[in-house]
Amino acid sequence: MKKFVKPFAFILAAIAVSISLPAFAGPKRTLPYPHARLAGVVAAFNVKLTHASMEEVLNLQVENTGGKRLTVKLTDPEGNTQDLFNISKDIYRANKPYNFTTADEGVYTLVVTDGVNKVVKQIKLHRTAVVHSNIAVE
Repeated sequence: MKKFVKPFAFILAAIAVSISLPAFAGPKRTLPYPHARLAGVVAAFNVKLTHASMEEVLNLQVENTGGKRLTVKLTDPEGNTQDLFNISKDIYRANKPYNFTTADEGVYTLVVTDGVNKVVKQIKLHRTAVVHSNIAVE
């Protein structure tokens, strides 16, 4: 009897684990985007801009928690489109660096939208002159 109990228990454990894996679950039983539902509230997407110190580069990070197609648009101070791209509904996280080294000073506008919800970020580019002094004693 012991010879049959151990293999039978092992097979039952293997079946239980395989059923709980997302690869074996049906598409309606799993959330394709982690953190998509938090306390019954569905957030459409999150937008984060980070600045690398001492560089004129902003890193854009978009988390597509709602699973919708997103549109990202960057306009310059005159309102001209500098960058426009879409994020597929299948992509959970997208990152993109923006280099402002050669950009003109002013207020740039970054808009991320899914057609219903919209996040607008104002990017104020202002450069200050840095004075370097060389002092030599002869």
